[in-house]
Amino acid sequence: VFLKRSGSIINISSINGLVTFVTHISWQRLAKTEEITHMGLFLASDGPAMLPAAEFVVDGGLTAA
Repeated sequence: VFLKRSGSIINISSINGLVTFVTHISWQRLAKTEEITHMGLFLASDGPAMLPAAEFVVDGGLTAA
């Protein structure tokens, strides 16, 4: 599996590639299953009724860095 980040391509199939990828994440860790689940539950609820066509990125700050 390859990811493109800041003009470079990172191979996350190896442990070294995965460590390199995680160092680019602001929180320095991968998301927990429940963190992704919470966003899905929120989007499935009535809460986001006034957020049409909004885009939510759950990536620990990777795209903001």
